[in-house]
Amino acid sequence: MDRKRRPTLRHPAVNHDQPHIQARRNNTQLYRRRRQWCKSLKITGRYNAQGFCAYTTSYTIYANGTIDLTATFNPATNAIDRLGLSMSVAPGLEQVQYFARGPWANYVDRKTGSHAALYTTTVTDMYEHFIRPQSMGNREDLRYLRLTNDDGFGLLIETEGRVNFSALHNTELDFIALSHDFELKHRPETILHFDYMQRGLGNGSCGPGTLDKYKVPSSGEYSYKLRFTPLVTPGAGYSVPTGEKSDIFLTSLTTEKTISDADYTATSALEHLYTLLTDLNIIAPHSSSASIITATLSASSRSALWVDFDRDFTFKDNEKLPKNGANTWLLSVPDGITSGTLKPTTSARTEKYTRTYVTTMP
Repeated sequence: MDRKRRPTLRHPAVNHDQPHIQARRNNTQLYRRRRQWCKSLKITGRYNAQGFCAYTTSYTIYANGTIDLTATFNPATNAIDRLGLSMSVAPGLEQVQYFARGPWANYVDRKTGSHAALYTTTVTDMYEHFIRPQSMGNREDLRYLRLTNDDGFGLLIETEGRVNFSALHNTELDFIALSHDFELKHRPETILHFDYMQRGLGNGSCGPGTLDKYKVPSSGEYSYKLRFTPLVTPGAGYSVPTGEKSDIFLTSLTTEKTISDADYTATSALEHLYTLLTDLNIIAPHSSSASIITATLSASSRSALWVDFDRDFTFKDNEKLPKNGANTWLLSVPDGITSGTLKPTTSARTEKYTRTYVTTMP
C-alpha cells in the first residue's frame, strides 16, 4: 500500500523579493461616449523566492470576463515539494467535473493505473481520510476543470501544457497544524492547486525515497496556461440572439468514434428560445478518421454545425463542420490543436445567427 508523505514547510521563512507589476492595454482600443475602452488588459507580476524559485504570472483579462493566466517558473533547487500556484474559490461551487487522470488520487510516480477520462465528483468527496492529515487529492494531466453549484453557476478552467490539480476544503497549512483527522475543520471555500509538478511519493516508508526523475527540477524554465471562463450567462461568453420561439427542436444528438460519447435526447422543445446544453461534452481524438455527430430535428429544417476551435468566441467559415448526410457532420481535430491545449467548444449556428448550441432555421 502506498503511503503519502506528510507535507512540510521546508523553508517557512522564505523571503520574497518585492514583486514587479506591469500592466498594459491591448493595442486595439474601442471608444464610446468619450470613454476609452480596451478589448483586453494584461497584468504581469514577477516574484522571487530567493534561493528556491523565481516565477512570473501574467493575466490577460478580456471584456467578456474570461481570464488567461500564464505561469512561468524558474526553480533553483529540487528541495521543493510542489511547483505551482494555489487559489481560493468562493463557497458554494461544490460540483466538480474534470478531464484528467482519475478517478482516485494519482501522482507523477503513481499514475499508470489511473486513466485519463471525464470524471464527476464533489469537492467534499475529493478529501481522503488519513489518520494524520496530509497532502492529498492530486490528479495528473489535467485538461479542463468545471466547478459549479447545483444550478450550473460557476467556473470553467481549461489548460495548456503540463498541469496537475487538487480541489479541497482545506489548505496545506491546515494539514500541517494537526495530528489527527478528526481534529480537522473544513473551510466553506474551495482551495485549488495547479501544479506544473509535484514531487513523487517515493517509497520511503518501506524502501528507497523518491527517485531523482520524479523530483521537481532544480534548473530550467517551465510554464503552463490556464483559461478561466465564468459560467454565468446563457451563452457562456458567446452572443445569444433574440427572436420568436420555434416549434422545431433538437430531438437527439449522438456521436461516434469519440473518446467521450454524447447521447442527448428530448421529447419537447426547451423552455427558452436558445439554451446552452452545459452537460453535453464531446471529446474528439486526434485521428485520421473523423468523429461523427448525428443531430436529429423534430421537423425538416436547414441546420449547420460550427466548432470554435481557436476559442475567439466567433464562428468563421473555416470552422464550419462538413456534412456527411442529412443529419450527420464530420468532426476532425485540426493539426494546430494538440493534446493539452485549450479545449475547443462545440458550437452551432444557423445561416442567420451565431450561437453555442445546435439550432434550426425554419
